[in-house]
Amino acid sequence: LSKMMECADFFIASETILDMDKSLSRIENLHQLQKQIQGEFIITWGAQGSFWIQKDKITHVQSLKDIKVKDTTGAGDVYHATFAYYYPQSKSVTKSMKLASIAGALSTQFLGTRDRTMFEQGLESLLDQVDTREMSFKDFEEWIGSN
Repeated sequence: LSKMMECADFFIASETILDMDKSLSRIENLHQLQKQIQGEFIITWGAQGSFWIQKDKITHVQSLKDIKVKDTTGAGDVYHATFAYYYPQSKSVTKSMKLASIAGALSTQFLGTRDRTMFEQGLESLLDQVDTREMSFKDFEEWIGSN
């Protein structure tokens, strides 16, 4: 994991990474990870969306609302795959995160992640349903404390 943090252009992990060192608080773990990760750092947070941790700000990409969750198995894998597919095309971290959040959310509506109707509507048609906001580190730390 340490080598991946040093070498990866994008390090994407679920919020459970903030529990990696049980002797530290989630916020202390966040700061330790920031020191280790050399590329871009993204944390996924299930139904809360995902967070791009940058040097001077946090970009929060929310998830789709009103999803009827049946199975969350594989949603993180769908997020990773979608981000990896779209980023080289768009060169936009935020747009790729939005599409990945949409795909991850849609995948939870089915058992497993291989339903052929999962993306019938097209991911890009749903972009305007996913909000993005900038946060300060202080606001993000407070948010972590309450979630």
